[in-house]
Amino acid sequence: MAHLHFGAAVPVVFRLFPSVCGHSLSQPRTSLLLPDHLPGTLKLILLSFNRRTFEELKSWSSTVHSLQTQFAEKHPQSPEALQTYQVVLRSRAARPFGWFLEERWRLLLFPDLPAGSPSLSSPLSTGPASGCCPQRLSHRLPSRAAPSLPPSSPPRSGPRTRPPTPLETDEQRLPLAETKETGETGEAQREAEYRRLLSSTFFAYVDRRAFLAKACLPDCQRPYLFLVDEKNRIQWCEHERFSEEKAFAAEEIRQLLGLGETVDARAIEAAKRDSETALEARSVPLLTSREDAKS
Repeated sequence: MAHLHFGAAVPVVFRLFPSVCGHSLSQPRTSLLLPDHLPGTLKLILLSFNRRTFEELKSWSSTVHSLQTQFAEKHPQSPEALQTYQVVLRSRAARPFGWFLEERWRLLLFPDLPAGSPSLSSPLSTGPASGCCPQRLSHRLPSRAAPSLPPSSPPRSGPRTRPPTPLETDEQRLPLAETKETGETGEAQREAEYRRLLSSTFFAYVDRRAFLAKACLPDCQRPYLFLVDEKNRIQWCEHERFSEEKAFAAEEIRQLLGLGETVDARAIEAAKRDSETALEARSVPLLTSREDAKS
């Protein structure tokens, strides 16, 4: 929210987001200055410190997805202007265990795909089942030959089945081919989503006390959400998990992005009047303001 100050004299929205050096979870990982070098005119940063704070951030997933979708619909020419990033701040003492921590985080991002596993498009098991080595199978085949019948008894003959016609064979293959193509498409989509999550998630090993002091944040026991511009200026901030009390904050960021009001806007109008912090008086150099100025 615009008036958050966490006990400081100056609200958070009048401060800059501290720059930190971090790297993405994608391979090969990319190291850069956060959030200075991140693409996007506006950046929605989801800041967490450990697994618990990351789980609390998940409660904002639907709100963040709605903001991203509606922004892309309103700005079809530049939907990439608003980007969402997850930034995980770990202490410098945890750097020696960075590989382990980051592998665990990959599992948190996408539990269905174990970290370090082969591509989703590849089959899970391409080799024979355990105990079914092809060499052993070839040695067992002669011992399984059918016992010879006495010469006096005629050979047994069962009812002969009509071989399938080419048309019947094609009809049997078509459903299998369609099922295989559908499965491959779903796996490709899951893999693309997994790679997108890795490329938008960044780890940074910093002095967390210094970071909190510079950002005027109270502690690292809760998650934070920031909307920052190209110059790292904080335009909006919220903390903790999403709840009914955060409805006004969600409406506030919608107004900053120029997305209009939701159906819940009337319900929070009273709270808006009580806690209004001069959004209109505060000049916000967002994308919508720039477009209005150009027009």
